[in-house]
Amino acid sequence: MKIYLIIIFIFPFILFSQNIEDSSAIKDSLKKEVENLPFTQLEATQAIKEALLKGVDMSISKLSVVDGYYQNEEVRILFPKNAEEQREKFVKMGLEEDINRIVLGMNRAAENATIFSKPLFEKAIKEINISVAFEIISGDSSIATFYLQEKIKDSLFILFKPIIKKSLDEFDVTLYWSGLMEIYNQFPFTKDVHPDLSDYVTKEALKGIFYMIAKEEAYIRRNTSERTSELLKKVFDE
Repeated sequence: MKIYLIIIFIFPFILFSQNIEDSSAIKDSLKKEVENLPFTQLEATQAIKEALLKGVDMSISKLSVVDGYYQNEEVRILFPKNAEEQREKFVKMGLEEDINRIVLGMNRAAENATIFSKPLFEKAIKEINISVAFEIISGDSSIATFYLQEKIKDSLFILFKPIIKKSLDEFDVTLYWSGLMEIYNQFPFTKDVHPDLSDYVTKEALKGIFYMIAKEEAYIRRNTSERTSELLKKVFDE
């Protein structure tokens, strides 16, 4: 299947090349290959878009429900590593319940924000052109995810942060977090710290989304059962 997709994408470049020795023979050979393919370049590009939309939709559906992050060990948002010293002190002080409340609230905030990412992903996928499609089909199992990440990660961060901040406030995470930091900063010989929790949760939420999309992308590439439409079967089953 992959060799057919590569042929259909590179054929136009070979066709108009002026710098390949014996290019006429190569062109004639490739032309016959392309004429015998059961799908067009446009269909191949549309199939790639459809597969990506499917992977994004599956990932968002899994993460945007209650416990989508919290019960998934691969993407669960943990207490910030740069506050690990504080966490250990709080546990010794019997404040582990407050820590657990913060961790639960951070994950709930991520779950609430994730659904709002869908329009940005859909827009980025619809804008994929033929050259990008070729890079995707000729690359490794997570190259499409990397493309999406580079294209919209900054926009997603801007979108997510205020939504997550609002959720952290609603779940009283900000209140508990501020209370713990205030306690910690009263300890003698400690550096005054106030980590930006909404910034941290936003970054971790985005890591989780792209991790899941990469996982779904690889799964769709490997499993024929995931080719659920006629177009996907036509292009990827060959």
